[in-house]
Amino acid sequence: MTMTRLTFAARPRGITLVEAMVVVAVLGILAAIALPSFAGLVASSRSGAGASSLWSGLQLARSEAIRHNRTAYICPSANGVTCTAGGSYQNGWIVWVDHNGNGTLETGELARSEGAMHPSVTVTGSQTVRYSSLGRPLTAAGLPLGSLSIQISTTTPAASSRSVCIASNGLPSVETGACP
Repeated sequence: MTMTRLTFAARPRGITLVEAMVVVAVLGILAAIALPSFAGLVASSRSGAGASSLWSGLQLARSEAIRHNRTAYICPSANGVTCTAGGSYQNGWIVWVDHNGNGTLETGELARSEGAMHPSVTVTGSQTVRYSSLGRPLTAAGLPLGSLSIQISTTTPAASSRSVCIASNGLPSVETGACP
């Protein structure tokens, strides 16, 4: 019995230049189609992050007011140390608890500060929010605040707009679009 050896013809391995060019062209077309959608996703993510940050600050101010049985504030702040009169939450904000009840931010009362939001994010609404020791939002005069809305949007697209809503019971929420 004799053994025969089977031999196979060598096949070329790898891809040709034409195949590589076709793949690159197809990827370029897919990227051109996906890029506008990606920009919308980034804008929506930025406005969502801004709304979430402000929501957490409102939650903190409310919980600190209840926890310390004192008035707590959240206000716009450009420097992270003092409230900025007429400022915007876009430039940052601070939460502080008025331990001595004088209505003035003093050393040891700052609970948290947050820096500026992304430059493409626009915030409409700059009112200082004051929480009573019961966690209820109050006006500057100490009267019950009915409700408050702070709009957060990006330059493009408009569909990425969020609203941070504060109900009369003090609970903040984030809504897509306008507050109910």
